[in-house]
Amino acid sequence: IFRLSPGVRSTPAFGPLIPFLPLAQSTIFEQRERSDAIFGSLTWNATDRVKVTAGMRGTWVNKDLDQNLYSGTGTQNFGGVVQLPASVAPLANALSGPAIARSLTRTDHAWLPSAKVQFKMDQASMLYASYAKGFKAGGINAASAGATDTLPFLPEWVDAYEIGMKNKWDQALLNVAVFRGDYKDLQTAVSILNATGGVTNVVNNVGGAVSQGVEIEGQWKINPKF
Repeated sequence: IFRLSPGVRSTPAFGPLIPFLPLAQSTIFEQRERSDAIFGSLTWNATDRVKVTAGMRGTWVNKDLDQNLYSGTGTQNFGGVVQLPASVAPLANALSGPAIARSLTRTDHAWLPSAKVQFKMDQASMLYASYAKGFKAGGINAASAGATDTLPFLPEWVDAYEIGMKNKWDQALLNVAVFRGDYKDLQTAVSILNATGGVTNVVNNVGGAVSQGVEIEGQWKINPKF
């Protein structure tokens, strides 16, 4: 619920709103998501020591959005908003912002390949290298600058690479991996300054990023109990 200041109350143009005080605003935002995928992989034992695996994943993500924002008479501090008649609604919208009533849909799809090569050096040690393409669907922000401004964001992509070595002996284990992820159209929360001087927080694509590092795992079996 928001109150009219004395200055607004005394303005003749807003006089028709007085019988509908206190003013309130109802905003309902609902988004549904459905994700479907098919995937498969094939492994080829090229030699006794070399194994090659290739895979493919197809992903389809559908998002439906319903948004309804309107001004009305507040009957409770939270909820209980009775929508204003069409004759006075534009006056309330001039104070609180435009009304929004829309249903939108968005579909993103991708084919994501992957590949891995393994080389068995001996019974205890193995080298490998892998690649995989990743995907995160885009979407639509609940925040909006107007009834037709949807503020969408695009899918996020990553190319992930890894090389490493795995060793397992009778009493010890040692795994070492070097990895790198190259991100494109990275999705992150940002703040946008709108025309009225306010700040709108949305999800947006901000370009690229790199995530890389080294992972080491070790285990030593000192005796059967420790």
